[in-house]
Amino acid sequence: MTTSETIIEVRGVSFRFGQHAILNEITFSIQKGEYISIIGPNGSGKTTILRCLDRIYPVPMGNIQIHGISLAAYKQKNLAKLIGYVPQITSQAFSYTVFEFIKE
Repeated sequence: MTTSETIIEVRGVSFRFGQHAILNEITFSIQKGEYISIIGPNGSGKTTILRCLDRIYPVPMGNIQIHGISLAAYKQKNLAKLIGYVPQITSQAFSYTVFEFIKE
């Protein structure tokens, strides 16, 4: 029997923009070696859950853990080593170079 290792666990995550609920008690886990897809129509929350995972959006309700550690416990630089998010369109400039990001 093999033991699976939970890499990402999302429990009861909800997110709103003002009065508009985008995510409502989303729960899922991703095991080591697993590939997942997030599918759904425009406006269904696909990008929102990714932004919550990368802490671009704060998670006001629910819990996200990576390797059993709460997302809030990670420093942003350490989190960036585990999860990356590349938007289709961006106008933000980063305050560090690629070399600074990957060194260490």
